[in-house]
Amino acid sequence: RVVSEIAALGARWKKMRGSVLEPTRSAVAKRLESTFHDLAVVYHREGEKLKNDEILGFATAAYAVYLDVFGEGERAVEMRFFFGEALFRTGQNERAADEYTKVVEANPAGPRAAAAAYGAVVALDRALGRSDRPPRVHAPGKRPSPVPFPRGETRLREACERYLVLIPKDAATERPGVLYRLGRLFYDFHHIDEAARRYGELVASYPSHTLASSALGELLDCMNAKGDLTGVEEWGRKALANTKLIRRGSTLEREVGRIVEQAMLKRAESLSREGRTQEAATMYEAFSKEFPRSEVLDRALLNGAAAYDAVRNVEAARRLWA
Repeated sequence: RVVSEIAALGARWKKMRGSVLEPTRSAVAKRLESTFHDLAVVYHREGEKLKNDEILGFATAAYAVYLDVFGEGERAVEMRFFFGEALFRTGQNERAADEYTKVVEANPAGPRAAAAAYGAVVALDRALGRSDRPPRVHAPGKRPSPVPFPRGETRLREACERYLVLIPKDAATERPGVLYRLGRLFYDFHHIDEAARRYGELVASYPSHTLASSALGELLDCMNAKGDLTGVEEWGRKALANTKLIRRGSTLEREVGRIVEQAMLKRAESLSREGRTQEAATMYEAFSKEFPRSEVLDRALLNGAAAYDAVRNVEAARRLWA
C-alpha cells in the first residue's frame, strides 16, 4: 500500500511540477526525492537482511517509482544500480541486466560501472542457465560451421564484450571469468577463432586463475578442430613451461604432455603425406629425442627410419633402427 501511494504521489508530482514556481518547486522535489529514496533503500536493506523476496519486491517497485520520477537526478545512477541488484536477488535476471547496462552506459567510468557491467553478465548467464552446461567437444580436424546466436546468447555476448571493452583492466577484477564465459559462448556455437582468442588471453594473462586450466583444454580443442597442429603444440609447450598454470607432476601436466606428443607426431606424419620426406624424418628423430618414454616411440622410430631410408640417408636410418 505504501509503495502504491508513493507511486500515485509521484505521478501527481510529475504532472504538476512544471506549474509550481520556485523556490517551492525545488523544495518539494528535494523532499519527495529524499522520501522515495529512503523508502526504496529501507525496503532493500530489510529484504536482504531477512532474505525475504516479498520485501525485496516492494524495494523493486519503490526503485521503479523513484527512477520514473527522478531518473535524471544526481542519485539516479546509484539508485538504478541498486534497482538492478534487487531485481537480480528476486530472480528477474533479464530486467536486472537491463538496469545494470543502463548504469554502465550512463557513466562507464563511474564507481558502479565495473560491478554493473559484471552484474549484467552474471544475470544474463543465469537467465540462460549456461553455468551448468558442460562444454562441447569438437572432432579433430573437422572445423564445424559457426551457428548464429539466439537472442539470449546475443545479449550475453554483448554484455561480456561491453565489460571487456569499457572496464579498464586494472579495475576489471572479473575479467578472467568474463573472458571464459565469452570464450565458452563462442566455443559452443562453433565460432572457433573467436573462442580461441578469448581462451588464449585468459591462459596467457591469468595462468593462476581457477578457470585457466579449463580454458587451456578448450583452447587446445579449438586448435585441434581447426587442424592447427602447430598451434596445439605451441600452446601446449607454453602451458607446460608455466608452473603457475600447470603444477609439476600433476595429472594436467601428463595430459598436456600427451597432447603435445600427439600433435608433434601428427605433424611429422602430415609432412610425410605431403611428400616432405626429409622434414618428416627430421621431426620423427626430434620426437624420439624429446619423448624417449612415449607410448608411441616405436611408431615414431619406425616412421623416421623409413623416411630417412627414402631420402637415401642410410646412416640416419640405422641410427633410428638401433
